[in-house]
This record gives sequence, structure tokens and C-alpha cells, in this order.
Amino acid sequence: MLARMDPTPFGSDFEPVEVEGVWCLRSRRLQSTPRVRHAFTTRRARMGPADPLADPAFRARLLAALGFDPRRAVALTQRHTARTVVAEGADAGRCLGVADAVVTAQPGLVLSVRASDCLPVLLADPEAGLVAAAHAGWRGLARGILARVVEVMVARGARADRITVVGGPSVGPCCYEVDGPVVEALESWAGGALEPTRPGHWKLDLRQVARVQLREAGVSGHRVSFCPACTACHAEWFFSYRRDGRVGRMEGLIALEP
Repeated sequence: MLARMDPTPFGSDFEPVEVEGVWCLRSRRLQSTPRVRHAFTTRRARMGPADPLADPAFRARLLAALGFDPRRAVALTQRHTARTVVAEGADAGRCLGVADAVVTAQPGLVLSVRASDCLPVLLADPEAGLVAAAHAGWRGLARGILARVVEVMVARGARADRITVVGGPSVGPCCYEVDGPVVEALESWAGGALEPTRPGHWKLDLRQVARVQLREAGVSGHRVSFCPACTACHAEWFFSYRRDGRVGRMEGLIALEP
């Protein structure tokens, strides 16, 4: 049986669910999207390893309990690029190399991205039979990763205004101060995402940058939802490189149901 707790810290769209002793988040928006299965993992667990993703056997059990076939999961070597790959049925269980986003039309294939402070973003157009997952930090956003994912999906039959987009937990503007080179790199999409702090520094809202990029790619605003929880603020829930300097990761997962 899946256990639940008060979802308030995660906003109205996200519901925490305990699976295999680990708390995961699900978006009500994606839960109501036909043929789509998804989840975002957290670090909060009452059993199992301190870092659930560092133990392959435990991760396989967790994915199975979430309704995914761990043998059909694909992985990426994430490097903050805008490279987007397309996964086919023969890619099940494989790492697809250096990329930060993946698209598939294959039912049952499990797409995965990992993040601590960056945005794990899941996208779906079930009418076109397409889902995608993207890892979007400031470097990837500066290179247009979300625009690129939408472009790849549209090239395969999706409609931009029909795509549902959900972003998992990420560092919030409350804890994310950046300098001039970052601001300059994000200039094309930074409208409303920056707040001055000390000279030469700004607080950055990654989610707002993502919203602007998605809007310019043709995605309807009412189809976009981001978890408001800040990874750096909530140490009991999330890994955060900015807070701890350690390399723990949470995972965003999505698959088309057969």
C-alpha cells in the first residue's frame, strides 16, 4: 500500500507518496494525463540506503514498485548540454551517451534524468504517443535545452500547445545567487527571473527561465507546472550540491504505458 502525507510544502499539484520506504512526488497534472506514468524521487526514506540511487538493486526495486520495468530504463551521461536523443525499443537498459534530454514513442521504455539543484523536467503528449525527460540547469537552459526538446517532439508528431510539462524540485531563487556571466548567458530567457542582491549578483529563478523558454517554444502556460519546493531549503527531503557540496541525486522518471 502507498502511504501519503500532507502535500502542502510541494504546492497544490504535487503529492508525496511513500514507496519501498522512500518518499516520492507525483504531479496530479501528469497523473490525470492518459497513458503516462511518472515519479520524482527524493532523499527522504525510513528504510534503505542513504542515497537510494547509489544502490542499483534498491533502485530496481523502487522503480518496480513505482510501476516501471527497471530492465527497460534508459540513462544519460548528463553534461549540462542541450543535446536531445531519441530512445528506441532496442535502447532498453542502455546508457545513450552524453545528452541532457531524451524523447521516446516506445511504450514501457523508462526515461530518466537525475538532478539535485537543477530542474528535472518531464514532458508528455499522449495524443502523439510521445514522452520526454530533460535535465535543465542554468547552462542547459542557456543553450536552449527545453526549446530543443519541444522541437524534437514536434518533429515526431507532437503539438507544442498540447504538450504537458512538469518540473520537479529544484533550487529556488531564495537560495540561488548568480553573477554577471550567468545572467549574460541567460539573457534571452531571463525576463522576470532575476532579482538584484549585492553588486554584480542576482537571485535566479530557474523555473521562470524555463517557463519563458517553454512559452517561446509554443507550450501553453496552463499546461506547465513546477514544484515550488527548494532543494537547498529542505535538507530532510532533497540532496543539494549548493547546500552540501555532496553529489547525491534525485531522479525524474516517465514512461508511456502500453
